[in-house]
Amino acid sequence: MEFSILREKILKPMRLVAGVVERRQVNQNPILSHVLITVEHSTISFTTTDQEVELVSKIEVEPQAETGKITIPFRKLNDVCRALPDNALITISTENDKVALRSNRSRISLSVLNAEQFPVQDALQEVIQFTINKKKFRHLLEQTAFAMAEQDVRYYFNGMLFEIKNNCLYAVAADGHRMAINKVALYDVSPIRVIIPRKGIFEMLRMVDESDEDITVELTARYIRLIEKDFMLTSKLLEGRFPEYEAIIPNTLTKNVIINRETFKNALFRAAALLSDKTSTVVLTLNKDSLKIIATSVEKDEVEEYLNVQYDEDSIEIGFNVKYLLDCLHALTTETIKFSFVDAFNSALITGVGPGDSIFLVMPRRI
Repeated sequence: MEFSILREKILKPMRLVAGVVERRQVNQNPILSHVLITVEHSTISFTTTDQEVELVSKIEVEPQAETGKITIPFRKLNDVCRALPDNALITISTENDKVALRSNRSRISLSVLNAEQFPVQDALQEVIQFTINKKKFRHLLEQTAFAMAEQDVRYYFNGMLFEIKNNCLYAVAADGHRMAINKVALYDVSPIRVIIPRKGIFEMLRMVDESDEDITVELTARYIRLIEKDFMLTSKLLEGRFPEYEAIIPNTLTKNVIINRETFKNALFRAAALLSDKTSTVVLTLNKDSLKIIATSVEKDEVEEYLNVQYDEDSIEIGFNVKYLLDCLHALTTETIKFSFVDAFNSALITGVGPGDSIFLVMPRRI
């Protein structure tokens, strides 16, 4: 097999599929460090996988004389192509158990593995399919992804719940200390409930831009697939049952605070500057129409912030992880927020004041 391609033409799909190339050197399948290149006349596909997430990027080129497929070590191919001059024409051809890369007066020979052994995900069966605006889909992920756990023994927390019901797609993430919920409207889509692993979510965020174009989503009991003109991403799903998140949302919240989001965020930033991971608690003291924020470091450094708020209930003192609060305020976009709770021991609910579908729950800390 032999084909030719411009340097700039090959670098774009290589960037797109770089995220899932297996980097680990212990107990790995060596072919996972390769990219599968498939030539079909005027289309060249680039595929990488770690057997949990698969990425495929396709580009259109001048019709090639030969068709076929080959695996090439991803890092070596990428480094060689990047080191070539702009607008260089690269010719790639197979020679027995090696592949030759030629460009101008350069010739590089690389060892390859059998392309037939590259693990490729087949077409999905029993698919629930819908299209969604890319900007809305990205917003859905951004509003919830930060609340996913990283290495929780409750493995269902190491991902994001997608649930389709009541003509909406709900995205839910939690780590046992906080929870984020967002939704977007869908129409005439069958109900389904799946958990997408953390890596799959972050690859989606890397691939999906904020354009007003649509993207196709396919869901099965075991996989999710995103299909767009430049790429196709397939991720395995996590097994298990995600907690009934609606039952966790408190029904009666007796204390409500209205706060300017930017003012509150900046005050928490200043408080967080003193704190470490071991002492990440800020204490909020609420009195009528006022909020005092106190943070004390291990070295006994202390900051106090005083804010004007709308609050007309009994005085209360409550502690929170400052990072959790800042994550919520980053995600929200409204000018003001509503901070609701019952007491200093149960979850607080944070929402925007105005249009929006985001709900955040944060557990308080003992002080």
